Amino acid sequence: MCGQCAQNEHCHHINGSCLNGCDPGFYEHQCIKICETGKYGIDCQQRCSAFCHTSGICHHITGACKDGCKSGWKGAECLEVQDDGKTSTTLYVVVASLVVLVISNVVLVLYVIVLRKHRKKQKKHKIYEQTKKENVFTQDISGYDSVVSRTEENYQELATVTADR
Repeated sequence: MCGQCAQNEHCHHINGSCLNGCDPGFYEHQCIKICETGKYGIDCQQRCSAFCHTSGICHHITGACKDGCKSGWKGAECLEVQDDGKTSTTLYVVVASLVVLVISNVVLVLYVIVLRKHRKKQKKHKIYEQTKKENVFTQDISGYDSVVSRTEENYQELATVTADR
């Protein structure tokens, strides 16, 4: 006799194994074993909702909680939030607070960036002004190198030069 073979397929005529797997809620090669407690579905791969009243106990095929849902949850698999009106208001307040916090942080970061750029620009301008003032009082003495580096042999007194003439 065949077990719960997928899509009502026939099983192997000698060992009874299902050729295309099992229907949801059953497992092993003959598809006669029901999913163990806490699991359901195809190949018993899905876990029952943690929000079932008696956690981990659900229907082996559908996953519906057998004893109902824990407080605050609803639906066959207890995956829907039961809204008492207060939950949504609290949620909106929390979300709005987070949005305000994120926006405030972004504005603060942008302010710091602009302030740093402004200070950097002022510093560059101050350095430029200081350099400009220093350059006004600096004389170019590059032409005097030949005079300063003369040796004493080539030195002549000015008085002597004017007396010969």
